Amino acid sequence: MRVAACRAGVALLRRAGEPSRPGITHLRDVQDVAWAELAPLLPEVTSAADLIAEGVELGEIPGLDAHTPLRVAACCRHVWHENQRVLHTLEMLHDGDIAAVGAAFQAAHASARDDYAVSTPELDFLVETAAGVDGCVGARLTGAGWGGCIVALVAADAVDALADRLRTAYHAAYDRSPAVFLCQAGPGAGKVGDLTI
Repeated sequence: MRVAACRAGVALLRRAGEPSRPGITHLRDVQDVAWAELAPLLPEVTSAADLIAEGVELGEIPGLDAHTPLRVAACCRHVWHENQRVLHTLEMLHDGDIAAVGAAFQAAHASARDDYAVSTPELDFLVETAAGVDGCVGARLTGAGWGGCIVALVAADAVDALADRLRTAYHAAYDRSPAVFLCQAGPGAGKVGDLTI
């Protein structure tokens, strides 16, 4: 449904002759357009059947019921803002503004929860619990959502307190003990050397 909603958004923006982008193929193609200009062009809710009746094709999406409500504006809003957050987070990291990165984590989680609707009560609980620990500047779900993991940005001297708090609070709330994986950011992918065969 989320793929269909985003494809619908792209098709509707393309059809509307979105400012200077009549040939857009992905939401990333309109990252330089203010969301306030895009939002009025997207319906809050529609369906594949309604779109097809308007001449808007979504392509093949396995398992999609043509009458299922598609939250076009919300899904597109999440993707557009998430793309913006990634770009701004790069700048914030470059500037060493870790507090702002933490705020971006929190905003990303709220958007994934509210607009993209891929969070779960358990993930929300973990994010909220992590945010209440001194030294944790932000947390968000990671991966595709619907369960799984959060990632928390935490000061090195607060890692143990965060892990203890998450384990204790989660066990009290859900009668299960979560796994806590400690990790540290490292450099991105790069060339290591030439392979000669």
